[in-house]
Amino acid sequence: MADVTISGLSEGLPNKNSAIIPYSDGSTTYKTSPSGIVAASPGSVLQVQYGFSNSTSESTSNAWVVCPGLSVSIILKNPNNKVLVQAIGHFGIWNSNDGYIKIQRNNTDASPLGNSGVVRSSSSTQVANSYIGHLASTFIDTPGSVGPHSYTLLGYVQTTNPTTGLYWNRTINTTGQESGSAISSITLMEIAG
Repeated sequence: MADVTISGLSEGLPNKNSAIIPYSDGSTTYKTSPSGIVAASPGSVLQVQYGFSNSTSESTSNAWVVCPGLSVSIILKNPNNKVLVQAIGHFGIWNSNDGYIKIQRNNTDASPLGNSGVVRSSSSTQVANSYIGHLASTFIDTPGSVGPHSYTLLGYVQTTNPTTGLYWNRTINTTGQESGSAISSITLMEIAG
């Protein structure tokens, strides 16, 4: 971000009517003007990145499957900043199966508990004999470095039936009263540290 100029401050400043308050960029600290205004104070939201996907895919393997077209990147400005991650995933499952989601940052599990911190679907919205699982996850991530970080949503369905599995953003059935679709999304907020 560029420097911010605040005009109309009190006498005694370098040019008597303005003060430049730089944003924290990793090489400087937060600055406070004589009037008490703080740029990028801890806890401030510095930027928001959002992505969504209504693309569909299906997988009958017992494996983690990436939500198609849903990967959101954010460029941190300070290694001490954190990322508030909010994700929601929708996928079709048979009523006897359990569904799970997790978030990866740069291809590594990013939830505070790693792979054991996945969110499980114990209930879902039934459309006749076909279900759409609605799973959400919110947590604070600490990447620890500046630069771009990419967040990806993955889903998993535990099934013993090789003909059933995970159907991103839709019900298993695509026609009639058992059909339905949804949108999965990820929201990222950079929080000043």
